[in-house]
This record gives sequence, C-alpha cells and structure tokens, in this order.
Amino acid sequence: MNYNYPGNVRELKNIMERLVVLSEGQIIKLEEVSPYDIFSSQMRMNERKSLKSVRQAAEKAHIIHILESNDYNIEKVAMQLEISVRQLYNKIKVYEIK
Repeated sequence: MNYNYPGNVRELKNIMERLVVLSEGQIIKLEEVSPYDIFSSQMRMNERKSLKSVRQAAEKAHIIHILESNDYNIEKVAMQLEISVRQLYNKIKVYEIK
C-alpha cells in the first residue's frame, strides 16, 4: 500500500502496532487496514479547519481505501461509490490520488 501519511511518527507506530495485534495471520491484509485510522490523524491536524476541508479529507481517504480494496478497477470503484466513472476520475484528479 502506498499512502502519504499526514500524521506524526508516533501515530503511525500506534496504528502499525494495532494492525499487528489485530491481524489474523502473519500478513496484514488490506481489509484489516481502516482508512479511518489514517483519517483520524487528518482530523486532528484539521481541528481548526473548515467543515468543507474535513469533509474533503474524509472523502479522499474513503476513495483511496475503495480504490485499493478493488485493485484500482475504476468501474467497480465508481459503482461501489455510486458515482459515474467521469465523477470518479474528476475526484482522483482533484485529490491528486495516484
């Protein structure tokens, strides 16, 4: 998984420790990684930000999670998000998701 982590090293360490403890095997699967762990640090960083910027951070984290869990199959992701393929491409461009 490739993701730009917005929090500090201590937060990342805590998330990784939680994943190791909660994982069912020796390999941590994508399904076990919650985008909300990552988003919670973004929320702390955005405490003084507008509702719009917090909503955008949540939307970006959710889109990334759905993209990764569907192996970047754009049609499946758009269907799961209940938006058109064109809307998904626009959001990928706006949020600079790679």
